[in-house]
Amino acid sequence: MCGCTIANNEIVILVYQQFYNSHTTIVDNFAKQFYNLNTTVRIIRYETKRPLVAFSLNKIQLHINDEQLQPFSVVNRIEKCEYRMMAEHLINSLRFSETAIKGIIFLDTDPETVNVAKEIFRSVSHVKHDLTIYRIREMPNIDIKVTNDFPHVTDVVIRRWKTLTAIGADYFSQLCTASSVMHIPKSYKCSSSQTFILSSQVCDGAPQCIYGDDERLCNFSCPTACKCRGFSVNCSNTNFDTNRIESVPKATRLLDMSFNKALNNIIERSHINLISLVRLNLSHCDIDNISPFAFHNVRHLLTLDLSFNVIKVLRKSTFEVLTHLTELNMMGNLELTIIESNAFRGLKRIQNLDLAGGKFRRVSANTFSGLTLEYLDLSDGSIEQIEPLAFKDISVTTIRFDNNNIKSFHQDMFNGVLNLKKLRTPAYKFCCVRPSYMKEEDCYPTKDEFSSCEDLMRLSALQTMLWFIGLTAFFGNLLSIMYRLIYDRERLRIGFGIFVTNLAAADFLMSVYLIIIAVADAAFRNRYIFVDDYWRSSAWCKLAGVLSTVSSEASILFICLITIDRLIVVKYPLGQLRVDKMKACVLAAFAWVLSIAVAIIPVVYVSYFQDKFYSKSGVCIALPLTRDRPPGWMYSVAIFVGLNFATFLLVAFGQWLIFSEIKAAKNKSAVMMKRRQKDLKIARNLLLVVATDFLCWFPIGVMGMMALRGHVISGDVYAWSAVFLLPINSALNPVLYTVTAILGRKKFAPSSDEQTRNAVIGELGLHRLNTFKIGRYFHDLQRQSGEFLSISTILDRNIPLTTKSILTICIRLAKCLDDLHNGSMFIGNLNIDKVLVYVRNNQIIGDVRLRGRPALQNKQEDSLDDMFQMGNLVRSLYKCRRLAQNVDHNPSYSTRL
Repeated sequence: MCGCTIANNEIVILVYQQFYNSHTTIVDNFAKQFYNLNTTVRIIRYETKRPLVAFSLNKIQLHINDEQLQPFSVVNRIEKCEYRMMAEHLINSLRFSETAIKGIIFLDTDPETVNVAKEIFRSVSHVKHDLTIYRIREMPNIDIKVTNDFPHVTDVVIRRWKTLTAIGADYFSQLCTASSVMHIPKSYKCSSSQTFILSSQVCDGAPQCIYGDDERLCNFSCPTACKCRGFSVNCSNTNFDTNRIESVPKATRLLDMSFNKALNNIIERSHINLISLVRLNLSHCDIDNISPFAFHNVRHLLTLDLSFNVIKVLRKSTFEVLTHLTELNMMGNLELTIIESNAFRGLKRIQNLDLAGGKFRRVSANTFSGLTLEYLDLSDGSIEQIEPLAFKDISVTTIRFDNNNIKSFHQDMFNGVLNLKKLRTPAYKFCCVRPSYMKEEDCYPTKDEFSSCEDLMRLSALQTMLWFIGLTAFFGNLLSIMYRLIYDRERLRIGFGIFVTNLAAADFLMSVYLIIIAVADAAFRNRYIFVDDYWRSSAWCKLAGVLSTVSSEASILFICLITIDRLIVVKYPLGQLRVDKMKACVLAAFAWVLSIAVAIIPVVYVSYFQDKFYSKSGVCIALPLTRDRPPGWMYSVAIFVGLNFATFLLVAFGQWLIFSEIKAAKNKSAVMMKRRQKDLKIARNLLLVVATDFLCWFPIGVMGMMALRGHVISGDVYAWSAVFLLPINSALNPVLYTVTAILGRKKFAPSSDEQTRNAVIGELGLHRLNTFKIGRYFHDLQRQSGEFLSISTILDRNIPLTTKSILTICIRLAKCLDDLHNGSMFIGNLNIDKVLVYVRNNQIIGDVRLRGRPALQNKQEDSLDDMFQMGNLVRSLYKCRRLAQNVDHNPSYSTRL
């Protein structure tokens, strides 16, 4: 808060900031009339805001600039201060001295000030006896009865605001006691004097005022349907046509003819003959043509409004006679197709020129010659060509021509432009030809993450890394593919070999992409800025973008498949579950189809991506590492951040499971560890391959999410991520799993007999037989012939079968098979000759042995077959018992069984 508290009279004038800007002289001269040595005058200018609209409250906040006036001082205003306050609290917050006469004068000038007045005066429930509040309102027809809306406020009505300049203080005799003159109703106060004349003396043919202003407008006849005030004529939206132009008074200074469609040909020739005219409004009149002689009879114009018409051509020297013009409004002429050279010659005083949205395709040389502007707007148009010297001989602070599809421009387009400080263009390449005195940071857009004005890759380090990584990945992956297709074809019979070979193919595509970018960089060296559009829209750039996307997505998917395959091998070392050749081929085909589809969609679906997905940058890749939102940015985030991040979470989980299996394997016996050593070594080596890919893609995913949340990613970080971090794994993969294997003369892959493991089965089966408790179930017939008999022998000798003995055989046999299956072994072809039962004194005791050697399980069905055959055997024993009960000592008993 601020306020002045001094003795004697104090007067506060409240005025809207926009009205003050356009009527500064009127307000200042009005305020000076109240000043004397015993009076303090303050001018409070305010702007309005409604900060609580979001909460459904339409309260007005005032941004106040409070100044104390000192008209006879060297510095006219002192004690300046600014503050904000709600409008309803303003009156009660102003501080005055206790002894002074206090007055507040409110200028009600605009629709907005009407709302402010309601807020300010509605809250004044009571005022002190020495505080007087006035509201000044302008009403051309002063005879209309004015209602007073606020009981504590006195309304003062004037015809024109200019009245305040000379005699404003006369209306406030209570505040201006030193030199006030009582206002006489129904009289005319002469301009710039204290003289009053009777209303009947106005326009009586003899001037009574010292300046003759009482006779000035006597012959001014307002046209039909128009509204006039002083020398101002408003014929807006009155169906005015060219036949009625002669009815406009010759002394007209301000003429508004807007929104009259019948005036579309008014400036095809010199229809308007008003030599005193200073302001002309012809907006929204559907004007489509301007004659070179249209303004010869209005050459004293200061303001010309031709906005929102359908003007198609601006010819040479169209505005040449308007040498006094300070404001030209051409906004909204969207049909403007041709602007000839020197079309604006003669307009030396205009400050701004708005030609945004026009359809003109070319900016010719010397188009704006001779202009001295603050702002030139050519944005959002159809400009395709800018000729050399297009901005020659123009002084301008800001030029804007962004959002144009400019296909041709010249490096001399800005030659001859003066005082340029700000430049907004469609692409950074135009900043490369900016005037040499202009700073780079004042030109928009900013420098590309990769390219410079001369080269596609602006950093020499990036150029070197591009060739190095590209060639390394090319020859490394080509060697890997040839090695596996020619020298290691057996590996293609298993899932691991198929996935690794396809991974090398995916990385090979990345090397092709890098070489394409490197070749383009070399071909466009020292001239890239002039071929930037050609390169980004070329088929080679699209091909490079598709290859990089296919390579990156396929590489991620194959790493995921390799991780799953190795996890299965480590988890099921005996081959119970495997990804065979057929399944591996199907999964590889699916990975390729998905990757190609992801890469091709931005090229095919033009309506959404607008053919700008891969042309976002000079390296033709669409990584979402910036805060920009170009067409297809959501798709880029979904693929490069969402899909890839989810896939690598799956890879990380798989690697954790592999480590768990490796840790659990340490508790196995030494022999079992030896058998699994090969698979575990493969898993460890594979971890290195996956880790490098993970370290390449994981940071890109993290940076993408950071950019999505609004964080700024440095341009250098973006460039190194795309050129080094993203493709480096394509160069490392063949070194990690192929080249090292060749140089070390050992194969970095599982053995090709991984699916069968015949040798392992034989050795492991013998070990289990000799080591574990299941060995006691297998019988040597030569040593056990006296005690154990096969079931077939028992039946031939008619040894009696009882229910108890059959149950005992069933229980012992089930226990035997359970121990075998827990040891990953099975019998296969279980029958009455392979099962031996202990017999003593011609009675079945029930202990069971098995003939032959077990085999290792390759699939779950092996143990199920044993159980099925055991069920058939028990069923046969019960069948034989029933037959024995019906036919005693039947010689064909065993034959039936």
